[in-house]
Amino acid sequence: MGGGKLACEFCRHLYMVIRFEIVSRKTITIIAGVVVTMHSCSKSEETPAPIPINFHLNTWSVGNVPKQITNYNVAKSPLIHLRFDAAINKATVPASVILKENNGSPVSSNISYADADSTIILEPVSPLKYLSKYKVSIGNQLKSTNGGNLVNPTEISLTTTIDSSRKFPIITEEALLDTVQKERLNFSGTWPIQLVGWQEKEIPTQTLIQLAAPGLGSWLLLPLSIVTLFPAPEGLARLQAMVSFLKDTAETFHGAYPHWLNGTTGKTIPFSLNDDGADLVETSYLVQGLLTARQYFDGAVAVETDLRNDINTIVNRVEWDWFRKNNEDVLYWHWSATNSNGWIMNMQIKGWNESLISYVLAASSATHAVPKIAYDNGWASNGGMKNGKSYYGYQLPLGPEFGGPLFFSHYSFLGINPVSLTDSYANYEIQTKIIP
Repeated sequence: MGGGKLACEFCRHLYMVIRFEIVSRKTITIIAGVVVTMHSCSKSEETPAPIPINFHLNTWSVGNVPKQITNYNVAKSPLIHLRFDAAINKATVPASVILKENNGSPVSSNISYADADSTIILEPVSPLKYLSKYKVSIGNQLKSTNGGNLVNPTEISLTTTIDSSRKFPIITEEALLDTVQKERLNFSGTWPIQLVGWQEKEIPTQTLIQLAAPGLGSWLLLPLSIVTLFPAPEGLARLQAMVSFLKDTAETFHGAYPHWLNGTTGKTIPFSLNDDGADLVETSYLVQGLLTARQYFDGAVAVETDLRNDINTIVNRVEWDWFRKNNEDVLYWHWSATNSNGWIMNMQIKGWNESLISYVLAASSATHAVPKIAYDNGWASNGGMKNGKSYYGYQLPLGPEFGGPLFFSHYSFLGINPVSLTDSYANYEIQTKIIP
């Protein structure tokens, strides 16, 4: 730039000198020399070639949804608009803008342009698959027409919509419920219920049983037998197989079962650190289901008599009073079979939560009953479990703010009828349902 400035200064100086000569001598040949010199100077001031300017992906849309990195419920043939702040070099697009499956396989797509080539429009050649994941990759190989580079490479995720067309004949709600109940039982196979890799644990070499499940399964068999969806003799045989396993094979600790056990050997599978022995609440869910089955199969035939006797053995050997931990006025949830301090988890069963059934069964036990003070001091915290506030126009007698999880009013009341049930702390009919 400095050299150009000096050249122009030289031209002006030369012009002044030659002008002086023209005035004094009137020489036409010198004027021609001035023209040539000035023309040469103007050539040295021509504009240089443009410098490449980097550019950005300003915004985009998938269908009619703007600028979402993660897109759900995407149509099978979406129009994807990518808007940049510069015109795009089309030759760089095929290697830089790619629609692909979640595993990286490219999806054949049509590409068009708009807004003076600053917008790329991407559309799959064939419809995408239902309920599948795809990605739109915009790489830094993309160039603008003046050679600039893309500053912000981006990857946009798509999940396509579900196929909402009907796959099965329409049936009534009652028939649907019957089908779900029956298929649930078929899924369970023979009792005990066998679950592998349940929750986040992977136990590939063992058959895992969650102890509440057989209790809940006992209820399942009864309505199926009543509505003749499942033959009563087969239901009874399944129950007897389950009860025999629980009575003769499954490991117990003072009559209480662990949270998980091996469905083949009956040995405990630890649920968590130090939760490797008795779980009194899980045992309660099991017992209430077995008691329901005992009351249902009340016939005088030997198979039903044997079932009732086996259930009584399981129920009566639960040492509810031992779980007071040295006669404290509260029940304890866990006891470890391997830690020298078996009560290391030190978790008291206190309300309001899903565990009311533990105190009801403990208080009514024919062999290991607990006194009322354990219920008052332990479960009810001498009134500490009361709420009494109103939410959305309804009073909540017990429990935390807004009531807590719904299963607080599910699990225990599978075996307890809350209608017209009251004590000094609550009306349990109001507690478990909305009364306008």
